[in-house]
Amino acid sequence: MSCEVVIAYDLGTSGVKAAVVDPSGTVLRTAVGTYHLQTDATGRAHQDPEEYWAAVCRTTRQVLASRSECETVVGAVCCSQWKGIILADSQGQALYPCITWLDSSASAQASYLNRVLETDEFSPQSYWAKLLWLKQQEPELFEKAAMILEVNSYIKMKLTGVAAVDVTNHFTDAEDPETRSHYRQILSASGIDPSKFPAMVPIQAQVSAVTSAAAQATGLQEGTPVFGGCGDIPAIALGIGCAGCGDVHAYFGTSGWIGVTTKAGSHMGAMASSLLLPGREILLNTMQTVGLSIDWTIRRFYPQEAESMGQDIFPWLEQELETVPPGSQGLLALPWLNGELPPWSPYARAGFLNASAIHGRAHFLHAMMESICWSMRIRKSSSEAILGTELKRLRVTGGGAGGQHWMQMLADMLELPIEIPCGHRHSGTIGAAFCAWVGNGTYHDFDECRRQVKLAHVLMPQKDRKAIYNELCGRYDTLYRCLEPFFETLQDK
Repeated sequence: MSCEVVIAYDLGTSGVKAAVVDPSGTVLRTAVGTYHLQTDATGRAHQDPEEYWAAVCRTTRQVLASRSECETVVGAVCCSQWKGIILADSQGQALYPCITWLDSSASAQASYLNRVLETDEFSPQSYWAKLLWLKQQEPELFEKAAMILEVNSYIKMKLTGVAAVDVTNHFTDAEDPETRSHYRQILSASGIDPSKFPAMVPIQAQVSAVTSAAAQATGLQEGTPVFGGCGDIPAIALGIGCAGCGDVHAYFGTSGWIGVTTKAGSHMGAMASSLLLPGREILLNTMQTVGLSIDWTIRRFYPQEAESMGQDIFPWLEQELETVPPGSQGLLALPWLNGELPPWSPYARAGFLNASAIHGRAHFLHAMMESICWSMRIRKSSSEAILGTELKRLRVTGGGAGGQHWMQMLADMLELPIEIPCGHRHSGTIGAAFCAWVGNGTYHDFDECRRQVKLAHVLMPQKDRKAIYNELCGRYDTLYRCLEPFFETLQDK
């Protein structure tokens, strides 16, 4: 009996996950490849695109090596970290490191765009500010570049030799005329040639097929269809069944957000947004660092365990966290390793406050988790204000969703039932795979894919912790207001 599968790639900040996914959205096996993130004190956050491709080739061969004889690979598809910038020549060879979404070095360019366009839309982390920074800092390379890609389109180019950017990752063209006009205004203010950006394709469209060279590098069969795919944000929403208008989800990965699926354009300018499907978008309240802050804390306070146990440290840490009461006995944490997006300060940084001799290392990890939950509570309130209605539940995905203690903390602090979907660790690859399954006709549309998603469990808020966390969140609110004026001055040296 034959079994059709697709190979789906989730290219995140720290690495790529290649997954073999069947039509039901079940992940049969995975392989993970890592790559480096280059950062410095100026806010620079770059990666080598060739490392992306090397990791894709390596992980593809790994997942194919253990396939059964009955499996037939009928497609390949990617989702990727959002808003990367890759200058490439006509053959798709990278000319400069990828400027990632984490980069915050474009302060001057953001100020310029805000002034010229009479807005406050742009921050040092904005895609367009970073693109203008690259144009000004590397004018010869920028002029030489035949195309400007992002991570997903770069991998599609390596697989097929065809340059195409999916609709969720395109920032010079859009289906909505108002959005397209806005992009053209930014292009004009930046002096950037729109012809450098490849054509826009739907997420379920077959772009082309695997070339002979790519087949040799990856182990995929030449001629395997390659589909449009999407950014990680829409892929995650698709992969956990939150693609319907009114659906709400949270992501606990390297970064994080609360995302509300709604009609496209219905809240233009109200918050960050990501196109999902024609007529639908995800309104975002984002955090720059979520899992990144937790990993940083673990490395600082549990270095030996992290080194020896690897990923096995997380179940072990559950027992450590159970020893700490709600509120972390007065210890407060600041989660901002890389600044934060407006209306928060881009200069905010991480730290701890009110530590004393009663606090052990588990308190520091517990407090960091609480600070992230507090930040998510702020984002919950913002989402409710925009929607004009209270949230009734929240579906959570990403690696952090596997932490029972952390997710119970989130339920208690947000006072919401927290739904954990099956396959939450693979939601990006599942969502990307659904693009291929719709593209090849296995499913008629993404609403059919949505019905494939099942819940693993639901965590209910504990009422006896409500007063404790309300008081704690009040302390955090006050603390941020006090510290905000100092963040920028601390970054001057």
